[in-house]
Amino acid sequence: MKKLQAHKEGPMIERSIGWFRKARDADNAVDSFVMQWIAFNSFYGIFDPQKKGDLTAIGNLINAHPSTD
Repeated sequence: MKKLQAHKEGPMIERSIGWFRKARDADNAVDSFVMQWIAFNSFYGIFDPQKKGDLTAIGNLINAHPSTD
């Protein structure tokens, strides 16, 4: 947890984790899906510091991780 607190994007990552936890504990599948979507949105926003848009952020997220080919 100390590494997360020291990370410059720590608050956004914590917010995303919080939404994933809410989704895990949801009683309704639709509520769980919506909460997972919110968690994903808050997470991939980290990868778009210039706020160019969702496609840019998701592309940056995908390109930030090595391929497993």
